[in-house]
Amino acid sequence: VAEGRRCFEVFHHRNSPCQGLRDPCPLHQAMTQKTPAAAIHTHLDAKDREHTVEVQTLPLLDEKGEVVRVLEILRDQTAQSQFAKTLRDAETSFRRLFENAHDGVIIRTAHGRILDANPAVCAMLGYPREELQSMKVADLVKLEHQSRSAAQMQQAREQGSLRIEGKMICQDGREIDIEVASAAVDEEGSLFQSVIRDVSERMRTTDALHQSEHKFRNLFDNMLHGFSLHRLVLDPDGRPVDYVFIEVNSTFEALTGLRAQDILGKCVTEVLPGVENDEANWIGRYGTVALLGKEEKFEQFSQSLQKWYSVSAYRTGELMFATIFDDISERKQAEHEAEKRLSELSEFNRLAVGRELAMIKLKEEINRLLQADGKAPKYDIVS
Repeated sequence: VAEGRRCFEVFHHRNSPCQGLRDPCPLHQAMTQKTPAAAIHTHLDAKDREHTVEVQTLPLLDEKGEVVRVLEILRDQTAQSQFAKTLRDAETSFRRLFENAHDGVIIRTAHGRILDANPAVCAMLGYPREELQSMKVADLVKLEHQSRSAAQMQQAREQGSLRIEGKMICQDGREIDIEVASAAVDEEGSLFQSVIRDVSERMRTTDALHQSEHKFRNLFDNMLHGFSLHRLVLDPDGRPVDYVFIEVNSTFEALTGLRAQDILGKCVTEVLPGVENDEANWIGRYGTVALLGKEEKFEQFSQSLQKWYSVSAYRTGELMFATIFDDISERKQAEHEAEKRLSELSEFNRLAVGRELAMIKLKEEINRLLQADGKAPKYDIVS
């Protein structure tokens, strides 16, 4: 019950009145100065819960100008106060993020005038904040790129956000590669926040990688040896049962007659049916290479392709292996022909030597018979 009690007892749960600059009493002001007064107080309800309250007082005067009553109006401002606090906290958090972000951040108008810039973008571009705040985005872009920049800002206004890659000019004249993500920060789309990241190093790395890949591709496509990259396939028990074609070069196609477009992504048992039964045990042999990392060099006849190959196989990663090979069918055929000719010559030589020995024995026998009859030998025999 509040009747008969003083306001500071009811609203502040204390025994002393409000006073001082930090806790002014609008009621006292209305009574002493005879003028309306207002203040924001923190009141406590019956359960000691705090409420932010706007207190307005209006003095009522008699005909002599003396205060006879004071009209006090209380308006609960707790929700508005909490909203204001939330807004202040959000602004504080934004400012903290803005100032400490590793990426550059600018606040700009829809037409590109820079309103604010964080320390990261100042360091990135080499401009002090005050100078950036007097510039437009167009001032940071080369003349030949300004029309494209204007079109991109127009696109951002229409869409509400935009992510692009481009270039910006630093204060010292250097041009850097950037990645920009812009988004409207108000409902009207008149204010934008642009997060800017310097990707120059990434672009240099990417360019170097592309150049390296281009050189590798040229070497890969023009090497004189056949090359193939495979992924091993295991059964549930971990035994090699197949392998997949991942990459092959043009020489591989020429040496095998298999086209890349027909085999990439497919298993060898699908490409060459029956290869699993080949006496060469290609799958098992390559499985040892991929699983144990042991390089293999060998010459082997392929029953599926009916060709001889000289192969070097090595592991390139987990369950991955590569082969470098040559078609040695002509060499093997030449070796076979040479061995056959050598065998024939050897047999001919054997027969010729045998015949010569038989003739020598015959001549020796004739000489012996002539000598037995007291005659001179007919043949001169050289041992």
